[in-house]
Amino acid sequence: MLDTNDWTAEYPLTMSAASILGDILRGVEQGRKLRYYPEGADSADYPVNSVMRAITHAGGGFWFDSDGDVRNAFIWTSGMFEHWYPVVEVMRAIHNQDGHLGMTKPMAIIED
Repeated sequence: MLDTNDWTAEYPLTMSAASILGDILRGVEQGRKLRYYPEGADSADYPVNSVMRAITHAGGGFWFDSDGDVRNAFIWTSGMFEHWYPVVEVMRAIHNQDGHLGMTKPMAIIED
């Protein structure tokens, strides 16, 4: 099982992390919805629902660094408010959607 540190760009990209990263990149490309539970199961009644817009730098500015590790980038989302989530945090949250990393750790789902 992956340790949460394994998701950062300091570590090699594993198959399971690459699969989740691929889901995120396709989700951004297709403008899919992200349902994010910042407090894990404790926030089940009030998830943050937004649309994934682009891969960016923190706070804006499109990510054009084709040689940079995209795990260091951010996902720009919009809904009621705009928000920039670190890619690696969303990767961890998607990986934890069943709560196996902890029921109070962030969870996320990419929806159709």
